[in-house]
Parts: sequence; structure tokens; C-alpha cells
Amino acid sequence: MKKTVCTFILLLLTSALFAQTVYTTTVSSENQQIVKGLGGGLPWPSSGSGFPITNHPEGMKLLLDMGISVARIYWHNQYLMFDKNGDPTERGKTMIDGFIKEARWLNENNIPYNMDGGINNLPRECYFNDPILGHLLPEYEPAQVKSMLHVMKAIRDAGLKMPLVVTPFNEPSAPATPSNQNYPVTGSMPRDQCVRISKLLRAEMNKAGFKDVLLGYSENGQPMYANWYSGNDIGRSEGLFKNVFDGEKNWPFFNPASPHYDAELDAAVGAFTTHSYYPSNRDINDYTAGYQLTNKGRDNWMTEYCLWGGKYNEIHTRYNQELLRKFISDMVFFRFNYWEFWNIWNISSPAPCTDILCGGSDRLHRKPAVYYALAKIFKNITPGKTHVRRLTTDIPSLTVSDATAMNGVAFVSPDKMTIVLVNSSAEEVATHLQGLNGKSAEVFQIEGGNNELFNTDMTLTDTPSIQKGAIANIRLPGHTITIVIAK
Repeated sequence: MKKTVCTFILLLLTSALFAQTVYTTTVSSENQQIVKGLGGGLPWPSSGSGFPITNHPEGMKLLLDMGISVARIYWHNQYLMFDKNGDPTERGKTMIDGFIKEARWLNENNIPYNMDGGINNLPRECYFNDPILGHLLPEYEPAQVKSMLHVMKAIRDAGLKMPLVVTPFNEPSAPATPSNQNYPVTGSMPRDQCVRISKLLRAEMNKAGFKDVLLGYSENGQPMYANWYSGNDIGRSEGLFKNVFDGEKNWPFFNPASPHYDAELDAAVGAFTTHSYYPSNRDINDYTAGYQLTNKGRDNWMTEYCLWGGKYNEIHTRYNQELLRKFISDMVFFRFNYWEFWNIWNISSPAPCTDILCGGSDRLHRKPAVYYALAKIFKNITPGKTHVRRLTTDIPSLTVSDATAMNGVAFVSPDKMTIVLVNSSAEEVATHLQGLNGKSAEVFQIEGGNNELFNTDMTLTDTPSIQKGAIANIRLPGHTITIVIAK
């Protein structure tokens, strides 16, 4: 009898302890930016990577099943695609035919797209051979612009919808290191050259009848350089990126209050485009401060990200959860309207690895857990009508304030709310979820810490009712991705 009583008391104490550890997570009532498109880049433009994707039914199906609502077509570092006058070579003509096929497929599926060219697509003679200060020779800037117009005109001549945004180059700050020994290692593009090319492309697009196509600026690889190409000083004392504006920030080229304001550039640019590699909180804060001050209603595009580890065959220990945490940060902290993964599918690299989700050189087309988590989000937003909202929580292990990787976000659409929670700790936690719309919810979960989990969709774990805007006691197992759809 005494043993039974002790056991009963122990159970009561255990239950009380568990009840004390049920935390509270709240969806803010304040809307942030509108989400206008979530998707990714089409394959690297070579047949060995799966270009054009229209030759690969499995790749097309994978993207459509994911629910992408925007796609990226690009052709940077495609050496000798154009001649020194900016006209396509035979190789270039073949690639442009592939772009047309991909644009037609996107048109048929009502998926808008953006395009960026490349800096290293002209012959060797068009470039400096200086790894620090060298890049495109100024006299070949018109050829760079002309090469972009060739692609745009080919798409128009095919009777297809034009891209929403075009950017004349990719990552102007990043030196290209070609495998071809006869090609120069070019250095970062000077800031004034980036500005000149952008202005020239806008003027030539207007002349060619592309006034409705937006010019993107400046497609950098990380926010630090996106800030620099917008006029910020970034704390360098020497080299190409050294301070020259007495430490000025807030995107001077687009800020009428700055003595360095460039009215012509401001009028030319229709959207801001960047990648979100290697961010620091300081750089993101500088980016968001500049963007919020100067955007004038122009959209904020994140056009390339992957969980890059430095080598193509590497994969982060917690690949699925960490990729999703970076996506959350991009949407909450950066406040992007458009977000695109680098390569959702290709067949040239192992998959999943640092730079692709699915496909793979072994042609097994494995889909990791984060594919299904992103698909659940992509398919439950309404482009142009869904807002981002922040979360607050007292769960110690969940980062929901501004950070380079975050654990929670809500997407609020006219007919539903999609709440994403990533428990990146090893311990299970439980939380009440409040601030919800609707009467009922579906709770989906998938393990985020298992890199060997493939082709397994999220599991529907609960269908709770929503009482007074809240759901009680949602369990979040360790290293689990949870998505709640409230209607």
C-alpha cells in the first residue's frame, strides 16, 4: 500500500512538473511585408546539370509539386556565350533557346520569373586580369548590356511573358575563378561600374520597349556587399571596398538626404536584389535600415541561398532544420518579398548537399525533409496577399528575435495562417499557441535532425480546435519542424 501511494505521489509530481514547462508562443497581430513569391533557381545552364529543365520531366514535376510561385533563370560565368560586341555565339544561341523553353514552361504554369546575366560571358580580351581591381573593361560595358537585351528580345519574339525583374550580373563583389586556364581571374567590380551598367541597361531597355520590366540592383552575394554597392561604407580601410564616405550608411545612392544621392540610379532601379550568404546581424541591420528608408515601394528580392559549407559534397549536420531556420530569418529579419533557393533541383551534384535539395548526380531524386517543409509553406501562401508576422515566445531554446537563424514565423493569408516552429534543441518542449485566426487547425511535423530521411512527407499529428484564438499544448519534439495550418 505504501509503495502504491508513493508511486501515485510521484506521478502527481511528474504531471505538475510537466504542466509548469508548457510555454506560450504568440503570433503578433502586426503585419510585416507581403510575400509575393517563394521558389528557386532553375538548373545551372549546362546539359550536365539538367538544363533546360524541360528535358527532365522528373525535375519539372518536383518543382511543381513543391508549389513554387517564382523561379530564377541565370547564366553567369558561361564563358564565351557572347562575342566582344555582345552578340551571341553559337554556344550562346543554344543557351538562349534553352532559356526560351524554360520561360515557356513557366508561362504555361503561371509562374513568374526573374533573370540575371553574368559578368564573365564575354571573350577574355574584355577583362582586366587583376584579381583585386580588375574586372570588365569599361569599353565593353555596352556589350554586357547588349547581351542582356539579346536574351530579352528572344523571349519577346517567342511571344512569351517577360521576366518581372532583370539584373545585368551576378555577385559583382565575388571574383570568378574559372576552370579554364586561359581565362582571367577577374576581381570585384568597382562600385561606379556597377552603377554605370545599371543605368545603361535601364536606358537601353526603355529604348527596346521593355519599360515594364523592372531593373534589379545589385544581385550581391551577401548583405555586406549589397550595402556597399548601395553607397554604404562598410568599415574597410584599404582595398576596393575601403571607406570613402566618412562612414556613411542608409544606402546613400538611393537616399535623397545624402550628398551622394544618385537621382538617375534611383529612377532606374525598380527592385533590390541580393543573396543572403554569410550575413551578420550588423550587416542585416544596415541592409534593412537602408531598404526601409529608401525602397519607395520597390520589392526586396532574395534571389539565391543555400546552406553553403564551402565544398559541394559537404552537408550540415542538421541540414534540414538549419536551412529552414535561415529561411525564417530571411523572411522575418531581412523582410524579403521574394525568396529563392539556389538550386532546388539539378543532376550535377550529390543531393542533398550544400547547394541543391533534390535531383542529384546519382539520379535518385531524393527529397529531404526540408523539401517537404518548404513545400508545406510554399503551397499555403497566397502570393501578393500573404503577410509575414513575427512570433513571441518564452521557450528558451526558440530564437524569434532578429538573428541570422531563427526558429519561428507566421504567414497570414486571407483564408488561413501558417505557423512554422523549429525546435533546434535536442529536448522536447510544449507550448500553447495563441494569436490565431480560424476555428480549427492541422499540425504537421517532420524530423529536422536526420539527414538520411528522404521521400517522407510531413506527418499530420493533430487536428485541434482553436478556442479563443489559441491551441493548447502543442508538443515540439527535439530537432523537429512543426507547421500549423489554422483556418
